[in-house]
Amino acid sequence: MLAGVAHAQTPTTLPASSYPSPIISETAPFTGAVARTNRDKMGDLMDVADFKAKCDGSTDDSVAFQTAANAATSRGQGLQFHGHCVVNSQINVAVSSPSGFTLYGNGSELISHGNNLFNVTKVGSSGYASRFIGFRVTNVGAQTGSPITIDGTQNGVGSSQNDRVEDIDFYNTGTPITAIATSNLVVDRINSQIFGSTSIVGLALSGPTINGTTYYSTNTTVTNWYNVGGQSLLTMSGGVQGVTLNTSRSLDNSGWSVQEVGTGTNFEGVTVLGSYLEGALGGIKIPDAHGITIHGDSFDTSPEYPHLATWASMEIGDPSGTGDPVVGNVITDNTIQPYDMAGMSAPLRYYGGQGNISGNVVLGVASHAVDCMLIDTINLTGSQDNYLSVNGNTCWDAGKFDVQGSLASLTQASGNSATTYNGTMYVPTYYNNAGYLATPLAYIDKLTSNGSGTVEVSSAIKFDFAVSATSQIATPTLFADSISSNGSGTINFNQPASFNFGTTVAFKNVTKSQLPATCTVGAQLFVTDGRNSGEAAGAGSGTEAYCTNKQVWYANGSPVQN
Repeated sequence: MLAGVAHAQTPTTLPASSYPSPIISETAPFTGAVARTNRDKMGDLMDVADFKAKCDGSTDDSVAFQTAANAATSRGQGLQFHGHCVVNSQINVAVSSPSGFTLYGNGSELISHGNNLFNVTKVGSSGYASRFIGFRVTNVGAQTGSPITIDGTQNGVGSSQNDRVEDIDFYNTGTPITAIATSNLVVDRINSQIFGSTSIVGLALSGPTINGTTYYSTNTTVTNWYNVGGQSLLTMSGGVQGVTLNTSRSLDNSGWSVQEVGTGTNFEGVTVLGSYLEGALGGIKIPDAHGITIHGDSFDTSPEYPHLATWASMEIGDPSGTGDPVVGNVITDNTIQPYDMAGMSAPLRYYGGQGNISGNVVLGVASHAVDCMLIDTINLTGSQDNYLSVNGNTCWDAGKFDVQGSLASLTQASGNSATTYNGTMYVPTYYNNAGYLATPLAYIDKLTSNGSGTVEVSSAIKFDFAVSATSQIATPTLFADSISSNGSGTINFNQPASFNFGTTVAFKNVTKSQLPATCTVGAQLFVTDGRNSGEAAGAGSGTEAYCTNKQVWYANGSPVQN
């Protein structure tokens, strides 16, 4: 070759036999592996890299993702990606294969700029499943759009069935998951951090009515979702039936953590179990659903937002009375802790009937003027309220259990108690809608002073009264099973003219003149001016009095004297 003279090189072409054959069999290097053809192995999963996706964190791979999604849905194959894939346009996924559509992220990242990512619809009426598994979504633009939308109303299909969203992190996105007319949707192991917006919700679940047809969302299961920020973790609207939220946490919500939006169309069957909910407005608000179960949950005020006086752990039913009455509900074993919320409204509000409200603990209301619970039998008729029971609930430093409504007298309550951390004990009581004490209500089993506080019980605060047309309260028939002081605390009791004590009542500071005219056999009282044997008349140092079989107060073998 002469210096300075360029010579073109002739490319070498390999014979066709030199290319890998699609029918060549290969065996994976593992014990027990069998030989498979390249063509067979290529059918396992498609990869967006096969469609020119670079996933380098800067190139827009939207076209590659759309082309890959089209191919995957047409062949019923799974689709995967690796790396950091920028997707700036909505990817439309029309599922038509019985195998559905599955996107595997392999722990990789999708990067959006305020746009929707995947919009899933179903072709025909098969309801084939879509699945999104194992990746992170990072939004670096405006906090808008929804990364995953599953819409079962498209093309007149009806519900989208058996979809799954699992092991996904959402960071700074719009509403992470929008589910419309889905059936048997499973959402599991989700982490969402949606700071910066007070209008975004984690899962927006709806069953819309379109042209007179309601497309229901049914049997939704959400587990292990950890959410921080946004308005709510879960909102439900329209025709929604059967929702379970389990072992999830939602912190610093600007609204209600779980909420029914608007009024439902046959809205029913909401279950919240073992979850922690922290919203500025409250934990759960459901105006008109039936068959609600709220069990083993914790509710708290949010440190991110000012404490609102209207905060409540839950507001079940419609306080205006215009919605459907809620019935068939169970609210049990929850912990409610609105610390230092003086001036707030009742932290548990229930407007309905046919339910069980039991074993709940309310902590830190810090105001005896606040109702521990507000229970209103509003908008109920007939026997709808016959089975509403309020049992075994405990309130710390709160006021009365307020039972209202036209059927308040049918509410059964027992075993509820109040304790105080320090200071004065204010005894919870029960009222009906007229402001009078209702019956039958039997009620505080035990009141205990902490040693330095005072337990105050007056004739205006009683637990089992008969209400008549001419008087607000009548003679009480049952007060409490046990009232006791540890010796340094005091119990002040202003006694009505006629009073029946339980069989183990014992307390200090009762004078002989305050002894009831009648008593329950076996009842005991300490009479502070009662005379013992050998003491002079008018100089009694105090004695134990007991009620005999003839219902007469005796001390030291004879009628009480002072």
